This record gives sequence, structure tokens and C-alpha cells, in this order.
Amino acid sequence: MVIKKAVTAAMVLLAAGMAGSVQAAKGFSYSYADFGYLRQNFDTSDTPYNDIHEDGVAVDGAFGIYKYISLRAQFGRSRLDLSGDSVSETRFAGGLLGHFPIVAKKLDVYGEFLYFNSKLNDSNVSSNTDLGADYTAGLRFQALKKLELDAGYHRIGGDLDEGFGTVAALFRVTKKLDLVGKAEFGTDDDERYFAGVRLNF
Repeated sequence: MVIKKAVTAAMVLLAAGMAGSVQAAKGFSYSYADFGYLRQNFDTSDTPYNDIHEDGVAVDGAFGIYKYISLRAQFGRSRLDLSGDSVSETRFAGGLLGHFPIVAKKLDVYGEFLYFNSKLNDSNVSSNTDLGADYTAGLRFQALKKLELDAGYHRIGGDLDEGFGTVAALFRVTKKLDLVGKAEFGTDDDERYFAGVRLNF
């Protein structure tokens, strides 16, 4: 049900953008750094908890090393609330991003692979380390001169092991600065949200 909502939202965003699209002055940037707030809501139907959510900050970057290849790196620091019991999480990830234009300066397809290391710490329990891989595939669409719309599929491995339908929007403030918003809806009814800024290099 949630995945259907994500797909529907993505189709609406892309259709709306195509209806009023304007050719972008430049192609997509694949050298950037995102800084912002991360919120995650987890389904509790199969747990003893009434509410599980996570709030934190995240830095997510890419650096182009070849025409169609970029290095990727992520860092996140957050606090997980398990119905009043608080657990901190520190997450590092790194990998590669590949991309290719379908329509020049207008529509790109991309895919990425990241390996992550996530560590949970609680004063009441011993620390736990989760290792795994992230896979993402999607489309970047320049809907308007200052508006980019993205849609894709994101698979998170490790203990979570869940697929997410993703939608995102970027609004160009200046050539070097974008506002970024992203939502992910999981197959197990988990949700992830990100809001922040992007610095383009």
C-alpha cells in the first residue's frame, strides 16, 4: 500500500514537471554535499514497542571522478527512541555512483552501491554493529529551470533489510546552493524523510 503511494507520488511529480518543463541551463551535478535533518519512523506492529522513531543529522556527498562515475560518502548521527528508551546511532557509508543521460540536460538514470557500518550504543546495553550494503537505482528529471524531481528504488541491507520507494525534489537557490527534500516509503511500512541543503561543487 505504501509502495503504491510512493509510485503514485513519483508519477504525479514527473507528469507535472513534464507539463511545464523548461530546458536546464546545465546538466545535473554529481559533485555535491547534502547537509540536513533525517527522520525515520518504524512500523511497530511486530514489536513490543508503541512507538519507534529516529531523529538526527546527516551528511551525504558525491565527488565526480570520471564523466559517468562519482565517489559516494555518507555520515549520520542520530538518536533512536524506543518508546522512551533512547539509543544513539552513528553510521558511515561509502561507495560508487554511476549515471548516464537519457535526454541531455533533462533526464538521467543512475545507480549506486554503498557499503555501510552502523553502530548502536545504549548506556543500558552493549554496543551493536550492523554491516551491510545499500543499493539505489532511479531517475533525475529537470522539471523546471530551478526544479529537479527524482524517483527511484532504494534497498537497505543489514538488520533492516528493506526496500523503499523514493521521491525527492531539489529547488535551485543559486548555482551553488539547492534546497532538498526527500521521502522514502518501505515495503515493511517504515518511512524515512530528509530535509536540508545541497552545496554543488
